[in-house]
Amino acid sequence: MIEVAVLSMRSKRIQQLHDYIAGHGTVSFGEICRQFGISINTARRDVAALLEEGDIVKVYGGVQYVEKTGLLPFEDRDAAHHDEKHRICALAAGFIGEGEVVFLDSGTTVPGILDFVGDKHFTVITSSLPVLLKASQLPGVSVYTLPGLLNRQTYSFEQNLPFPILDQYNINKAFMAASGVTISGGVTNSSPWEFQLKASIVAKNIDSFLLADHSKFGRVTLLKYAELADFRNVVTAGPLPDKYRTYLSHHNIRLHTAD
Repeated sequence: MIEVAVLSMRSKRIQQLHDYIAGHGTVSFGEICRQFGISINTARRDVAALLEEGDIVKVYGGVQYVEKTGLLPFEDRDAAHHDEKHRICALAAGFIGEGEVVFLDSGTTVPGILDFVGDKHFTVITSSLPVLLKASQLPGVSVYTLPGLLNRQTYSFEQNLPFPILDQYNINKAFMAASGVTISGGVTNSSPWEFQLKASIVAKNIDSFLLADHSKFGRVTLLKYAELADFRNVVTAGPLPDKYRTYLSHHNIRLHTAD
């Protein structure tokens, strides 16, 4: 009877541990020990049980939560945190200069930039259908679309080939989206079809802007396409946890916060 009770307590603790890691994104073994009042050996055994579920992975010094779920419908993602995205895009649009060539990423945040560019004249390169549709209504904006098959889940044009065409464009700035942002897990994306393009853009080492509302921070999704340190700017809305502000300052990444 006592053995059954002990197993029940452990099962409950493991579930609580799972929920704790999911809520915090990345957790060290030391933090697990302090939070649950257990030894390091017990913490490692509990974590080993969680690893079998597939959404908890080991990282240096601790563990990290990785979402297993697929993408929600585009319309549902577009509606989430709409006010924050609106303010982020209004701020980000101000960084596009007259005559520049900019890359506008896919996703539900970045296309909104085009609602705030006014009568500026510049060139857009994109794989996003929403960006293409918005830009087509702006006479001052020239649009180049990257080739590929339209993915109706992401509303972007997917291509599983390298992107040498990007080397031919003198892109001044890139405005990028993410499904999740953490310090240890980097900048992540839920769509395998978009991963390669995003990684190729960031690798160009141009003036890059990461646009992310508060819900993206602390989340890790399927694929890491860049380190947070690879970006030169972060545009968000509302206060960031101190650990992110410290990280951005230490890596000379400019933080732009929409009111």
